[in-house]
Amino acid sequence: PGRTGFGRFSAYKTQTGVEDGMVHDHEREVIGENGTQRIFWCTASVAARHSDGRPSLAVLVGRNITERKRAEEALRKRKEALREQTHRLEEANTAMKVLLKRRLEDRIELEEKVLANVKELVLPYVEALKKTQLGAKQLAYTSIIESHLHDIVSPFLRSLSSKYVGLTPREIQVAGLVKQGKTNKEMAELLGVSVRAVEFHRESIRAKLGLTHQPVNLRSFLLSFK
Repeated sequence: PGRTGFGRFSAYKTQTGVEDGMVHDHEREVIGENGTQRIFWCTASVAARHSDGRPSLAVLVGRNITERKRAEEALRKRKEALREQTHRLEEANTAMKVLLKRRLEDRIELEEKVLANVKELVLPYVEALKKTQLGAKQLAYTSIIESHLHDIVSPFLRSLSSKYVGLTPREIQVAGLVKQGKTNKEMAELLGVSVRAVEFHRESIRAKLGLTHQPVNLRSFLLSFK
C-alpha cells in the first residue's frame, strides 16, 4: 500500500493512476534493487479532494500479480504453439490424404493393366492349350488355372481374401475349387491331399465365413461374391 499527495500524482500520472483529475486502477511494473521485475495491480481510491473536486489525496493498494501474469504469458505462448502445431498437423493430414489418393489411383491403374494383360495375353493361350491332347488330370489342372485367372479378372479371390482375412492360402484354394463345383474327392486328387483334409478345410472355411450350423450351401455362398 502507498499514500501520496496529488502533487506527486500529477508528476507521475501514468504510474499512480490519476489522469485528467480521475483516479484509475492500473497495472504497474516495478524493478527491485537486484533487478528483479515484479508486476502489481494497483487499486487507487481518492482519500480527499480540493474544493473544486480535484483529488488532493489518493491511496494506492498494490497486489503482486507477477505469478499470474507469468502464467497468462505461458498460457498465451502455449496456445500459440498449439495453433501452430494444429496448423502443421492439418497440412500434414491434407498431404497424407493426397498421397493416399494417389497411391489408390496408382494401385487401381496397375490392377487394370494386369487384368487387361491376363485377358489379352494369358487366357487365349490357356484356351488354346485346352484344345490340345491333354490327359484327364492335365486338363483338370488347366481348367483350374483358367478358372483362377477368371477369378483374378473378376476379383473373386481378392474379394474373398479381403473380407475374410483369416482364410489361409490352402483354404482359399479349396474355396476356389468349391466354387467351380469340384467334389471332395476331385479336390483331394488335384491338391494331393486326403479327402478328410479337404473336409477339414471346408469346415474351417464355413466357420470363418460364419456359416457354421447355417442352412447355407457353401458353393452358393461363394458364387455370391462378385
